[in-house]
Amino acid sequence: MGLFLRILLSKRKNRLRIYYLIVVKFINPFTAEKGMVSTARGVRYGVISDIHENPESVVNLIRLMRFGYGGIDKLVLNGDIGEWVLGIRERIGFTKQILEAAGKSKLETYVQPGSHEELNIYEIALGYVKQTYKNIIDVREKPVIECLGHNLVFIPGSDINGRDESFTFGTAMESGEYVVYNGRLVKKSRLGVRETKDLKEVEYTNIEQVLRGVRDPKNTILFCHCPPKFDNGEIGVDFAHYIETSSVNSLFPERLYSTGFAPAFKLAEIKKEVKYFIDYDEYKGDEEKLKRILREKLGLLDITENVEIGIERKGNKGNVELGQLCNQYGITKMVSSHFHESGHNAHTFDGKPVAKNTFVEDLIVNSGQGSNGKAVIIEVDGERMSYIPIGAESKIHYK
Repeated sequence: MGLFLRILLSKRKNRLRIYYLIVVKFINPFTAEKGMVSTARGVRYGVISDIHENPESVVNLIRLMRFGYGGIDKLVLNGDIGEWVLGIRERIGFTKQILEAAGKSKLETYVQPGSHEELNIYEIALGYVKQTYKNIIDVREKPVIECLGHNLVFIPGSDINGRDESFTFGTAMESGEYVVYNGRLVKKSRLGVRETKDLKEVEYTNIEQVLRGVRDPKNTILFCHCPPKFDNGEIGVDFAHYIETSSVNSLFPERLYSTGFAPAFKLAEIKKEVKYFIDYDEYKGDEEKLKRILREKLGLLDITENVEIGIERKGNKGNVELGQLCNQYGITKMVSSHFHESGHNAHTFDGKPVAKNTFVEDLIVNSGQGSNGKAVIIEVDGERMSYIPIGAESKIHYK
């Protein structure tokens, strides 16, 4: 037995696992709700995302996860910890408030941007808080992290960017700093200081570059604000329900020029603003039928100028490339957010639902909208993972 232990302890990874078992599972159990003490367990991560206009929700969610549900060991802020509030100081203060709440928890906290952060604002707030709280970790500096026998992989940003977002990903370019120059992304280093002074800066992540760093996919958890694309309808982590507004000309009714997107709860408001509105039930996702409806509606017009229309849309809207690469590299455990309608949805990589508190080797989960009081705890035990939905657990299902 002594020889066996010496061999086991000779490897750093095994030493970390044994230390963790001794300290967390036997010496320092977390206090759960109503005074209950948790039993032996794996490593627990509290994941919060999509805080948007409600930074105060972070304090409540951290407290709830630390002292309820058996506790957590580490924290992940998985994007959308910035918002378009008025004034630069207010925007810095918004993100700073969220990061300070994590810092004060003293939990090791992994932080990455989503689709609502501005590069300069985010870096100022993050840099300031990191000076005071050493438990705040900027995962952009190291997107693949070994942690107690498993690997954490981070994909910052989103593939769906709007007005002021600065973090995006794909496979078309190498990771790095870019600027929007003449309508396209150009490496910042290729232009002079004067040329880039007034241009929008974008941080681009090549997702294949990141995933190539994965050495043990069965022991890997991917954290991505924007999830891969799935094809399992409303139970998917990437299911979206939204309104697309478009400009269209009666002479060419099939040529839609998208002018914006809005959440589904604004449906009644948008119907009053546009010339025509097409409900989802009229075409049920059939794009050819949608074109026929447009020809019929717009063919009645005697004008040639553009008109504004609204189209209700539903479907799985995750990133296709990310899904293909996860399949290629064998990564089947991940936590995402971004699509508020899918909060607390969980399923396997091939789309089958997974119940909470169920340990499986294949799990995809949407942590939910933090501003609405939702988050998730994931527990990692060897090659298996489970999840606990935190906050409002009801889902909106669309028929």
